Amino acid sequence: MAEPSSKDEKINAQQQCIQQSQKWSWGRWRWGKVQPIPSEREVSKEYGAGFWSKLTFSWMNEHMSYEDIWLVNPDRAIVPLSSKLRESFQLRVAQKKKHPLLEAIHDTFRREIWLDGICRLLSDVLLIFAPFTLRYLIAFMQDAWNAHHYGEPIPKIGRGVGLMLGILGMQIVQSPGDTHFLYRSMVVGGQTCSVLISAIFEKSLRLSMREKVGATGKSKSESKSEGWTNGRIMNLMSHDTQRIFQASNVVHLVWTSPLAILLAVILVIINLTYSALPGVGFLVIGLFSLSQVVKFLASRRDIIYAVADRRVSLTQEILQGVRFVKCFAWERAFQDRLSEIRAQEIRSVQVLLTMRSAIGAVSMALPIFATLFAFITFALSNHALDAATIFSSLALFNSLRTPLNWLPVAMGQVVDALASVRRIEEFLQAEEHEEQAVWELNMAAAVELRNASFTWERGMGTDQSLAPESASAPQPVFELHDLDLTVPRNELLAVVGTVGAGKTSLLTALAGEMRRTGGTMVLGASRAFCPQYAWIQNATVRDNIVFGQPFDSDWYYKVVDACALRADFRSLPAGDMTEIRERGINLSGGQKQRVNLARAVYSRTDIMLMDDPLSAVDAHVALRGLQSLDTLSVQREEGDEKAKPKDEGKCEDRIEHVDSTVSLHDDGALMTAEGKAVKSVPWSVYLAYIRASGSILNAVWIFLLLVGFRGANIMTGLWLSYWSAQSFDLSRSQWGVLLFAFSLCTSVVGTNASRKMLNQATWHVLRSPMSFFDTTPLGRITHRFTKDIDVMDMSLTDSLRMYLVVLSMIIGVFILTIAYFYYFAAAIAPLTVLLVIWTAYYRSSARELKRFEAVLDSSVYARFSEALSGTSSIRSYGRQQQFTSRVQSAIDDMNSAHFLTFGNQRWLSLRLDSIGNALVFTSRILAVAERYNISPSISGLVLSYSLSVVQLIQFTVRQLAELESAMNGTERIHEYTGLEPEGPLDLGMVRPTWPEQGQITFENVTMRYCPGLPLVLNRLNLAITGGERIGIIGRTGAGKSSIVLALFRLVKLAEGSITIDGVDISQIGLHELRARVSIIPQDPTFVRGTVRSNLDPFNEHTDAELWNALLQSHLVDANNATNNKSHESEKDGSSMSKITLDGPVDEEGSNYSLGQRQLLAFARAKVRDSRIVVIDEGTSSIDTETDMKIQETIVSNFRGKTLLSIAHRLRTIIGYNRICVMDKGEIAELGPPLELWKRMGIFRSMCDRSGIRREDIEAAR
Repeated sequence: MAEPSSKDEKINAQQQCIQQSQKWSWGRWRWGKVQPIPSEREVSKEYGAGFWSKLTFSWMNEHMSYEDIWLVNPDRAIVPLSSKLRESFQLRVAQKKKHPLLEAIHDTFRREIWLDGICRLLSDVLLIFAPFTLRYLIAFMQDAWNAHHYGEPIPKIGRGVGLMLGILGMQIVQSPGDTHFLYRSMVVGGQTCSVLISAIFEKSLRLSMREKVGATGKSKSESKSEGWTNGRIMNLMSHDTQRIFQASNVVHLVWTSPLAILLAVILVIINLTYSALPGVGFLVIGLFSLSQVVKFLASRRDIIYAVADRRVSLTQEILQGVRFVKCFAWERAFQDRLSEIRAQEIRSVQVLLTMRSAIGAVSMALPIFATLFAFITFALSNHALDAATIFSSLALFNSLRTPLNWLPVAMGQVVDALASVRRIEEFLQAEEHEEQAVWELNMAAAVELRNASFTWERGMGTDQSLAPESASAPQPVFELHDLDLTVPRNELLAVVGTVGAGKTSLLTALAGEMRRTGGTMVLGASRAFCPQYAWIQNATVRDNIVFGQPFDSDWYYKVVDACALRADFRSLPAGDMTEIRERGINLSGGQKQRVNLARAVYSRTDIMLMDDPLSAVDAHVALRGLQSLDTLSVQREEGDEKAKPKDEGKCEDRIEHVDSTVSLHDDGALMTAEGKAVKSVPWSVYLAYIRASGSILNAVWIFLLLVGFRGANIMTGLWLSYWSAQSFDLSRSQWGVLLFAFSLCTSVVGTNASRKMLNQATWHVLRSPMSFFDTTPLGRITHRFTKDIDVMDMSLTDSLRMYLVVLSMIIGVFILTIAYFYYFAAAIAPLTVLLVIWTAYYRSSARELKRFEAVLDSSVYARFSEALSGTSSIRSYGRQQQFTSRVQSAIDDMNSAHFLTFGNQRWLSLRLDSIGNALVFTSRILAVAERYNISPSISGLVLSYSLSVVQLIQFTVRQLAELESAMNGTERIHEYTGLEPEGPLDLGMVRPTWPEQGQITFENVTMRYCPGLPLVLNRLNLAITGGERIGIIGRTGAGKSSIVLALFRLVKLAEGSITIDGVDISQIGLHELRARVSIIPQDPTFVRGTVRSNLDPFNEHTDAELWNALLQSHLVDANNATNNKSHESEKDGSSMSKITLDGPVDEEGSNYSLGQRQLLAFARAKVRDSRIVVIDEGTSSIDTETDMKIQETIVSNFRGKTLLSIAHRLRTIIGYNRICVMDKGEIAELGPPLELWKRMGIFRSMCDRSGIRREDIEAAR
């Protein structure tokens, strides 16, 4: 979510969320006006509450308004807890413990964990003793029945009343025990999840490059199958921490459930003597079998994790390069690739859920079959089966259902969590980035390399994660060998060389991002790294420049002027307070580079490492920046050691600075806040979910199976009550089969719906216009495609299944009770009204809190994901603590809503328990009152079933909340299935051979990015003949790239039209247009895979064609043009020969330099062989020699094709047919280069600054 730009905005957002549903101010009953919003949030009222208030959750009684979105308790804040976990983990690792992270979590939360366990143990013990006491109550009614019918002595009524009150007392004590167990377990789970997210984030900022790429061995030849990519790290942060949170809610059941089972078995043996042993033996065998099956679930979970990692990584790469995907019309290709991975994931999930369904059905059937075996043995041993013995034993066996039902679930979730803990533990123990330099601040030189060698971590021909048949032979990694270099202070050193020679590697090594393998690197001052690829935060322009340092107004505006940003501020909605979207997508390439440069300059560091930072700006801005930087260098009294500029052309007099400041506006925030619905999940979402499962009839089948299962279960109880007559001889096994069928059907329906809805959502996101991505943080989209989908896959089906089962059990108990005790219906009515009121109020607040949690969760995801993509910049500037604090602050805000939700749930839980206890007590009163008229066997049956009503009501509401929470995720996914597409893909309106000529006509083209924003193209008229080469130039922000966006229909035109060979491109399908036009972008995008898959994702071309494209792009040597394997005989230091068709491409193509990626983009365009080719500053990061070769290739290989080239290097386009000079969205000059040079206009002045003479233009023709 977009961060609120001020505290007031944050308060308003939170107040809006709460005010939608809550208007009561007298506790939870009095209507009234919402209280004024306080200026500061308060600490949670739980922190200062008394014993009784904490016991009954009375601190939750007051009206809920903004101030109730409390700050977390100080002892639950993330900073101290993270510190505690870190210290404990490091100690356990030093002690070489087998499970250091697990023990560290225990050390951090020891007191809370065991207090939680004690609450659970107390609840389980009382839950078992209450059914045993029921034996004596049924015996009392048996004595009364016998006295009335057979003239035996009448038992005293006080005996029955005392027993009723005793059972009631047990239930009253058991209720807070269970409630506080659930509350504390959820709080501890939330805290554990939070500290692990913080630990993962901190580690990600310290992770070594060797771990990221997977080469974790100490020798370069060793490698692992997969490195810690950003996708895998995001999976740890989302999936794995969520698994641990879920397991924390049930972890104590792993040891309390066996104890409860043992206690129940002992009491059953007391009831049935040795006759209970067959039933107990059956239970033991069943539990042992279940435990063996549960162990197998761990391996299935690992399979799901591996597939999910692949899906999430690919999704993240696609989203980050969505503009590239659209321009190449590859939406279907990537959708198919995602669908293929998703199908594998769904198959694994369905296998896991089928096994869980079987385990659940068996565990539900175990008590009833154990009861039957015990009763049969009891009867065969000539014991008299009386009602007290039968139904107290039945109640005891039924009491086993809770621990037996939860034990496999708990074991399964704990197994999942342990697998996640192991994964996180492995990550936290991964090798960390080490400082490669030695600091000597008093030495004379600024930089000194002494026989230093540096290496990247993996060769270009090694990727074990690829299929064996597609993986090429291992290649030696690129290295810098035996460097001896001394850079004096106050000196500018220019590093030059061909593409792949190691220029970027040298600067990266000096920045500390390459591993030093020999020699020494000594730095004499602080450093800042201005990388070739600008990393821009989703923050204001000012925040991107200041980058966490104190704001110095005078210095700031000097830096702004030095980097020629003042004019750009005027074009932004709120000047330098304008919010920049993720990855800086609302800035031009030149603006991003200059913001990147301004950040480095503002840092006041003494050593500035600049990797071609002015490649994306025009000559005018470049010279101005260098001249201004020279002006700033005089400020040495402030500790700055500045370098003098290198003049490629010639230096003119310093340009006059603009002294005026830009006014600030209110519309600086450009990211959209995540929407929060104010009503319950609409029925349309449920209907869409059912339809996505395949058919509406699926819901009918599930309902019929549920009715059959519940009916068979009740019939089994009635069969026991009529044991002697054996009136009901079925349903003793059928109901278990029906339960399994019901569970399996629910799981299959749920996973099918999840698969289809994700495919639909992914497709609609890919088909959304660029404005959607410009205003939606990728962290929010990723959050929906990871956590929400995981909830749909696993939690939603479980919640739906359990909710329906438990609801049917309650209805069945009520029907059974009313069938024999009619007056019970009178008690149900008022208590039901109270239940509805409390539940409705709770659900109203719970929905809003859950939605607010989702918004805050997205904020954590967005901050985490954004920082993950900029770790090198963050490390270079030493801002790790600043970004860690931002993430930790977001986590605390997220927890403030989470913990309030937990308290809200428990507030309701206690009150529903009182309703349940009242209902159960009423049934006992009626049974005692009707002891002379109703058979003890019937009374025993009703009482044994009603005994579980308290837990069932509580569990039903809990599952309903979980179901609605899970459906909130479904609603968010469903929202994406309704996104408006940017236009139809194929309309069949063009000829197969179109475009034949490549003639392009812009007629009165007017365009703005969003309604209300200034025009970026203003009545543009331009006719380009087929086969013409036209260069488009202009200062940064003049509208050059806007022409490309209009041509590819990435932005809708406000007015005018564009035609290609007479066809209006607005009247044809997007794929029909984009598949026939190629683009070579300034920042080329690549996805993880191979060179082959990035050049030809559809496998439409031969190896010879692909290799020829690499050759013509000067990525391989002509002497080896017939071989696509590696060539170690090539000249040292050149990476050209190391590129192979099966060589790996890492995430975002990070294992290639930006220059190499631009050459690969040329190769991709050559393979595509389109009639129209657009080059958007495609050679900005290529050395001059290679650039000249590329221009020669363009002339020879793109002959006859229409070529539009946006360029800042004038020399690359002075040989073109015509030059189009853009200024403020209009064509300022248009004509042949020599003609424009003679006009003495803008083009001539740019040529003069670049040192281009008439002879150069004539020679280039």
